[in-house]
Amino acid sequence: MTTITFRDNVMAADGRETISGETTPDGYIVRDNCKKIFRLTDGSLFAGHGVSEDVERVRLALEDGRKKMPKSEDCMCIRVKPDGSLWCYEGRIWTEITDMPYYALGSGAPFALSAMDTGADAQTAVRVAISRDVWSGGVIQVEPLKP
Repeated sequence: MTTITFRDNVMAADGRETISGETTPDGYIVRDNCKKIFRLTDGSLFAGHGVSEDVERVRLALEDGRKKMPKSEDCMCIRVKPDGSLWCYEGRIWTEITDMPYYALGSGAPFALSAMDTGADAQTAVRVAISRDVWSGGVIQVEPLKP
């Protein structure tokens, strides 16, 4: 799983990649330095959690300018456009999030949101989530909206 946060024009994500399945229902850690935040050619920030291949399909569809997104029920993505608008993807639909000053997704989201409720920045919120969520960990990646 994952923790991805966005606040004050900064996106942060943990670096843990895990796998679970029929033979490993409890899962295991693959690596702790997985890159999860990408800057698209239009300047947007993009990140996702869930099945890595599905997240990559969505990213490539955005980069290619496709109107129709790949259908996936195994990932959730976030995109922050250069104008600061925040969009969330699930299934095949992008929805704009307009009613929140910050956002988090992934298995560590409840912990990260609670941290940001008390004033934590995006990076600190991921650090808090890592301390509580067994599926989040590793190196924290931080990207400002405008480099």
